[in-house]
Amino acid sequence: MATALAIIGCALLFLNKDGIVVNPVGVTMSLGAGLLFAFYTLVNKEVLGKVAAVPAVAVIFSMSAMMLLPFLCLFETEGLMTGRGISVVLYLGIATTSIAYILFSAGLKRIPSSSAVTLSLAEPLTAAILSVCACCW
Repeated sequence: MATALAIIGCALLFLNKDGIVVNPVGVTMSLGAGLLFAFYTLVNKEVLGKVAAVPAVAVIFSMSAMMLLPFLCLFETEGLMTGRGISVVLYLGIATTSIAYILFSAGLKRIPSSSAVTLSLAEPLTAAILSVCACCW
């Protein structure tokens, strides 16, 4: 069901030529991101067959951080060394990445990769609903 709704949403983007301009580069990058997430899920599933969720996430994201480290020199970083910058980095690293991917990996141990990727399509909808609820309260 989630996959069908995602396909319908993409089709609506392409069919509505009058209201919104669709950038082909953005669509290509979105498809690439989806492909890489599916690849990550398959690799993670294989790794989880050998180790527990926490060490698997730690190793995978440590390697990812090492690959992204050269890009740190390309962008402005002076805001990172403030109290607010450090708290944002810690929140993003712990709450939105570490905990989320540990829970995703723990679930991935119990269900097939295809089901996990399909279920993850509900994440943007859940985030939108939670943000509306948070704004209204």
